[in-house]
Amino acid sequence: MDASNTKENVRSLQLTGGLPFEIKAPNAATQAAMLEARQVRARYATAKDLFDDLEGKRPKTKKKRSHKKV
Repeated sequence: MDASNTKENVRSLQLTGGLPFEIKAPNAATQAAMLEARQVRARYATAKDLFDDLEGKRPKTKKKRSHKKV
């Protein structure tokens, strides 16, 4: 994003009193994908653990990651 876009967006916020685009709630498919991503993420303590598992370098025991509910 360059400076002119930033200035235009700020100007739009000032003129309209809100965001320059419509905000929509996620549909069912998006909500399901977000839930699945959280569940996958919760299986790994670190990103390294995830990549090790993907590359087959990780032992079968998995440490659960504590995470915040969104």
